This record gives sequence, structure tokens and C-alpha cells, in this order.
Amino acid sequence: MRVQFPPSAHKNKGWFMKYIKIFMLLWISMLFANSDIYDLIEKTKVTLEQNQEISKDKLYQAAISAYSIEEYKDANSFLRYLVRKLDNEEYKNDLNLWVKRTKEIEILTGRYLDDPGEKDNIIFELEELRYSYDFYRNCDLVEETIPDLLANENILEFENCAYIEYNIGKIHYFEEDYSEALKYYNLASLLNPVNRSYANSLNSVVSKIIKDADEYCDFKDYGTCIEIYLSALENMGENNSNYQSLLYKISRAYYYDKEEERALKYLKKRVDIDIETLLLSNIEDEYFDEKDFKALYLMGECYRKLGDPDNAIKSYTCALNAKEDAKAYYKRGTVYFSIENYDKAAFNYEEAIYLKENYHQAYESLGILFKSQNDDDSAIENFKLALEYDPRNYGCWFRLSNAYNDIGDKYNDKTMYQLAKECAEECLMIKRSYLAAYFEIGRAEYGLGRKFAAITNFEKARNDSQYRKIADSEIKNIQKELSE
Repeated sequence: MRVQFPPSAHKNKGWFMKYIKIFMLLWISMLFANSDIYDLIEKTKVTLEQNQEISKDKLYQAAISAYSIEEYKDANSFLRYLVRKLDNEEYKNDLNLWVKRTKEIEILTGRYLDDPGEKDNIIFELEELRYSYDFYRNCDLVEETIPDLLANENILEFENCAYIEYNIGKIHYFEEDYSEALKYYNLASLLNPVNRSYANSLNSVVSKIIKDADEYCDFKDYGTCIEIYLSALENMGENNSNYQSLLYKISRAYYYDKEEERALKYLKKRVDIDIETLLLSNIEDEYFDEKDFKALYLMGECYRKLGDPDNAIKSYTCALNAKEDAKAYYKRGTVYFSIENYDKAAFNYEEAIYLKENYHQAYESLGILFKSQNDDDSAIENFKLALEYDPRNYGCWFRLSNAYNDIGDKYNDKTMYQLAKECAEECLMIKRSYLAAYFEIGRAEYGLGRKFAAITNFEKARNDSQYRKIADSEIKNIQKELSE
């Protein structure tokens, strides 16, 4: 932390007193450049509030400590107590000078509260203080020093500059111009990263900006949402408490906007894992922090949408090693199914069901898997379980109808045809426009020996472009049978 020197107490007491006070300030600043300063401030405040005895040296030490991190209210309060309550006139000059250092800024901010219409003039006057060398040091060089501040390579010594930027930010905050407030609060925090008021104000305005962006995302205006998120990220340090969650929000917005590559860019920053360079065998037994689960899961979703099954599986595996989750098992199962690894697909679907008994999508996917392996009985069992938990799933009714028809064809079983017809009709009851269901009804009617009814339903099915050719073929075959 850069040390900030308060004025010496007495210009007329000689070089020795000046040396002692400057040395004391240097020592205290180094000793308490962290939360210990706040512990000292709080303990001192409690001591004074309870009228407990405290030495003037300890009280002055607390005042200098508070001053060093720009907690001016506490610093001045301690000095006032020294001067007025403990009757130490030797600190009066310090008190007067310390008050003057902050008074001008506080008066300007107070003017805004009395008359917000004066905002522009007041901000201009606050900005002009950067060029005043009475109480401020190097404030006019702050903006050009920002890269050095970000890189922790600054060699300049600033005094009271953070307080100027903080109060400009405060006015923008009162105006609800959160983007501008963010810039100045961030600058104040860069100049004085120890000060909790600056950090808390920065976090507060970031939270408000993110909340505004969240609303745009809720209304599916992802472009505006992302723009605001990125603006917030640009003015936020990696040590900010909102940083990690904001990276995830940006990734999620890009994913919803179907920009999976950009989503992955920010997800990789969020989890700091290069999935693409890792082998699955290297991560199967590696466990991750549960707080990383959502980002790792979303990474899997991105790779899945991009048609990259290997990296999708690795991402879902990392996510599951962070936290067991039914949906992650299910999605990993769908990827395994897509590359025809049916055993692992079935395992993942079953794990999803174990964690979530009513997981109807997992039952339906298991049914599809078994159907692809010509295990119609297992397929029917799982389709029925899926419909038990989601009875309005018209697609599953269609699949169940198809499975019953296949068994009917295999064994010439009229009971199966009747069940197939009922399931297809149930599908149409839920979604009348699902024309594929008419094809299964046509198959069932034909199996039941009702050829004209079969033709009628095949004609309806042919209005679906995917079923036109096969429906025409069935109609021609039946017409040929009828003509013989």
C-alpha cells in the first residue's frame, strides 16, 4: 500500500518532532495495511463510546491508522477527542489541517444533496480539485497511471485522490447513472484497495448494474444484457466478490444467444480448466469445487451444441465430480448415445433416474435406447414410466404407439395393434397437428384388418413431408391388395 503522509502536528517544534511523527506514520501504515487497521479503529471506537481510559499515544496511533486508509471520518473523530476531551492542544493544528483536507470535497457533495440540479457544476469542481496541490498529490496523473495501478506497478504517491474519485462516483450513484458511478468507484478502489467503503460501494454499484442486465436477459434481449455485463467486467478487478459470478452470467447469456464459442471463452476464465488438453482418464477421479458445478455443466452444454462429444463428456464429468446431479448425468448420457456408446448412455440415464425418480426425459431416452437395440419390451416399459410422470408428452405417446405396432407386426398380435391405435389417438388428443401419429394409426388399422380406415389415416399422415413417401407407399400397397 502507498503511504500517505498527514501534515506534521507542529511546524514550530523542530525537525525531531517531524521525524518522529513521519516515522510513526510509516511504521503504522506498514503494520496495519490490512484488516488489522479496521480492528484497531473498531476497538478504539468502542473504548471511546464506553468512556474507557486510553492514552493519547494510542489514540493518535488509531487516528493516523484511520487516516492512512482514508477513513477520514474516524481519523478526525479520534483527533477531536484528543483535542477536546483529552485537552491536548498539541494536536489542534493536525486536526484543523485534516479537516480542511476533506471539507472541500464534503461541501461539494453536500451541495449536490441540497440541489441535484447543480450536478454538472459540482462534478466539474470536484474534478478541478485534482489539479490543486494544497491537499492533493498527483491526482492529475491518476488516469494515465491506471494501467500501472492494475498491474500493481505504480510508483507514484497519491494523497486524497481516491476520496475525490469516490465522491464523484457517489454523485453518479445518486443520479442512478450506475455505469459512470462504477468507473469512479473502481478508480477509488484501485487507488486505495484497503478502504472498505470504496470496496463496498464498488460492489454495490456492480450488483445494481448486474441486476439491470439480468432483467434484459429475462426478456431475452441478450445483446443488451451482454453489453452491460461486459461493461461491468471491464471496470472490475479479479478480486471483486462479483467477478466469478459475472463471468458465469456472461457465458450463460452468450449460450442463450447461441454463441457457444464466446460462452466457452468466459467459462474457461471462470473455471481455469483447459478441457480440450485433458484426457478423460485424467479427470475421471479428479474432484472439483461444488461452486464450479454450474460453469462446468454449461461448458458441457456448449461443447454438446457445437457437436464436440469428447469435450462435452469431459466437461460433464468434471461437473459431476464437483456435484452429483441428475441433469448432468442425463446430458452426458445423451452424448454417449449420440456416439453409439449405448452401455455408458444407459448407465448415465439410470444414474439420473436414481437421483430423480420422476425424471421422465431419462425414462423416455432409455426407451429410445432400448428401441434402437430392438428391445421393444424394455422400450415400452420405459415409455410407460415416462408417461406416468409426464402424461401430456405427445412425442412419447407416439413412440409408445410405434413400439406396440412393431410388436404387433412381429407377432401379428391384434392386442398390440389396438394399444398402438389408442396411444396414437392419445398423442393427437394432446397435439392435433402431430401428423406422424396418423401414420401409426394407419399401421394399427391395417393390422386390425381395417384397410379403408388405414388408407384414410395414411392420407392424413402424408401431409407431413417426412412421412409423404412412406405413406404413399403404404397406400399403394393396400390399394393393390384391394384390387386383387
